Amino acid sequence: MRKENEVPLRVKEGKSINFREPSPNEKIINVPQIIQEQSNWCWAACAEMVIRYYNESATQQCELANKLFNRTECCSVPSSPNCNRPCETRDISNLYSRKHIHSKFVEDAVPFSELQSEIDADHPVEVVYFWRDWEKPGHSVIVRGWRIEDKEEFVHVNDPADSPTTMSGLVAYSELLTPYGEGDWSYTWIEIQR
Repeated sequence: MRKENEVPLRVKEGKSINFREPSPNEKIINVPQIIQEQSNWCWAACAEMVIRYYNESATQQCELANKLFNRTECCSVPSSPNCNRPCETRDISNLYSRKHIHSKFVEDAVPFSELQSEIDADHPVEVVYFWRDWEKPGHSVIVRGWRIEDKEEFVHVNDPADSPTTMSGLVAYSELLTPYGEGDWSYTWIEIQR
């Protein structure tokens, strides 16, 4: 039997809930983890994470690819070379704008203190890094939290790659700067907000 002042909890699909007590040394925002549906669609999965975080109606990754690449077949044949492609850097801001989500592009990594400020303001941060082996395309991840533990800086990352070597979870900030020692954090989108 429900008490008079209790309200049932309802969760919208795709939203996660963090039940831990708040800590002055950590903040996490509830950006859902979404896996990329094609090998080059990290950008689409990151956009879907942000769109769902802001309670927008669900947008499928293939729909984002159709719009971005001016195609119609990305939902029926997503693995085709016309659809399973990386996006250009400028396209990330355009994807957000189409959903009325503001973002600010920074052509570099940002300091940990700036990540903290963004997360404290409940804004996810998108990070793009490029591999030093330029035969591979870049990769996008979402930073959704920060933690300071024993004076060491960590970030909570949603990596859309479906692989055992993803950076999802709690990662040292220094590791995000040079992922796996094989790449460099090159671009950032901050102030991602409605």
